[in-house]
Amino acid sequence: MNTFPKAILYTRVSTFGQAEHGTSLDEQLAACTKKAGQLGAQIVGHEEDAGVSGGLYASRDGLQASLATIEAGQADTLIIANLSRFSRDREHQSAIKKRVQAAGGRLVFCDMDFADTPEGDLAFGIMGTFADYERKVIRERTVKGRRRRAEEGVQPCRNMSPFGYHVVSERDVLAGLYPAGTVGTYQIVEAEARWVREIFGWYAAGLSLRQVAQRLQDHGLPTPRGGVCWRPKTIKWILENPVHKGMATFGKFERQVDESRLERGYKRMDFNRATPEERWVHIKAPALVDEHTWDLCQERLRGNRNLLSGNPERRYLLTGLLRCPKCGRRMRGIRTGRGGYTYYRCVYNNASACSAGLVCSPKHFRADEVEACVVEALRLVASGPESVASAYAVYDEQRRSAPNAAAQERQSLQAELTALASREQAVIEAQIAGVQSGADPAAYKAVFGQIRDRRAALQKRLAELASLAPPIPEANVQTEAAELAGRLAAIVEELLASADLTNAEKHGLLTRIIEAVVPGEEKVRIELKPSSRQTVTHVCMWVTVAPPRIVRVEVKHRAGAARVP
Repeated sequence: MNTFPKAILYTRVSTFGQAEHGTSLDEQLAACTKKAGQLGAQIVGHEEDAGVSGGLYASRDGLQASLATIEAGQADTLIIANLSRFSRDREHQSAIKKRVQAAGGRLVFCDMDFADTPEGDLAFGIMGTFADYERKVIRERTVKGRRRRAEEGVQPCRNMSPFGYHVVSERDVLAGLYPAGTVGTYQIVEAEARWVREIFGWYAAGLSLRQVAQRLQDHGLPTPRGGVCWRPKTIKWILENPVHKGMATFGKFERQVDESRLERGYKRMDFNRATPEERWVHIKAPALVDEHTWDLCQERLRGNRNLLSGNPERRYLLTGLLRCPKCGRRMRGIRTGRGGYTYYRCVYNNASACSAGLVCSPKHFRADEVEACVVEALRLVASGPESVASAYAVYDEQRRSAPNAAAQERQSLQAELTALASREQAVIEAQIAGVQSGADPAAYKAVFGQIRDRRAALQKRLAELASLAPPIPEANVQTEAAELAGRLAAIVEELLASADLTNAEKHGLLTRIIEAVVPGEEKVRIELKPSSRQTVTHVCMWVTVAPPRIVRVEVKHRAGAARVP
């Protein structure tokens, strides 16, 4: 029986520059391999995180894979070069250590030993605190250094240049594209700058944002990001950038990182947070437009915001709530001259509505019909709260009576994991015997890779099943139903109590209870906002278009929550 320790090696670098050159990763791997030899441990795998900050935890795929290997019993030792490669966050250090110890494993560092004693734990905590402190000091120095360069007239942010300019990088100077001493300066790109001047000129002359976008589209000009479709918001972004009047800025936003955003459905964990204007640093740049043209365009933009965003006469009852049944985009209200009717339509209702000629649906919905459906449905449900309670009861009964498919799947996955462990042990023994007889150990690498990939997939699915929420207790169902009915009654009473309410005021009331309205040929679906207690449920109201209105209330699985088995 094999009694040697089984080790998983983990390496990490923070910057993509280190990851590309591989120097630090190679040095760490060599140190970890040497340490495994000193321990007499069998190396079962190597995981790495290239270009990932030590302040992260959940999003470090290599670290998570290493921990999963330990927890699955495939390895019992996690070898890392040093504490700074391990983690630079004190809370994460403790969490990782607890996971390893809970699985019966141990942490080993190449540069120091931490005994499994109170004194060893104290040393681990002290050194971990220093790693955390060093990360924060490095960040503070970096931020201060970037701000100092900005105050000296050098733009530190060079990832994306504004339309019409190129911000010189060190790579540009090394390539001989720009002379030395121009790093961080704004250089005019005349092929783009001429169109910036045209954009400001057209808009100052009275063209709308959409008309300007259409003109650029007709000329076949690529967008600032290399796209083919010019949109009004892109034109607005160009018009509002003060660099075009010769005054660039630095420090308008602070980059924040929050790993929990990924769990909440965001695509990125980082985001920008606006900073007070007094913290901005202004950097001189060559102007593309004069002050008069700039001021004229800004005045038009401010006037449009006041007219279209703040004018109650231009805000319809379901503005921002009505969704296109085909593409899901928010529909736009428009008043026509034919009888003075108001209609809702998709923003891409015809080819002329989009500079790229995209067409979603030309279907129009009369505002009076859709709005009457919504108000009547809310009134009927508010006057008969038993329909809400009944819908919650049906949902809860379905959850309780559904077969426990999750438990059955979990049992099947556990059995497959056990079988994988047995297969892996057999392959290890075959590898040992083969090496002793002179066989190439690399022949077993593909088999170990298949086992590792399958184990990771099984563990991922088990984690998904473990996150499924238990059935809602009956008391919570009754409470949620009563709370929703009460909110509906309060909103409807206020909505219908006075005929003096403007559309903007009525719209504000509806946004407190409605999440989305999706019109159809025969029925309108009204999705209600979740209450403070709701976790897995999603309430929908279906109301027929033609009177007499018939309302059906359903409580369904809410997207992103635990699925009903």
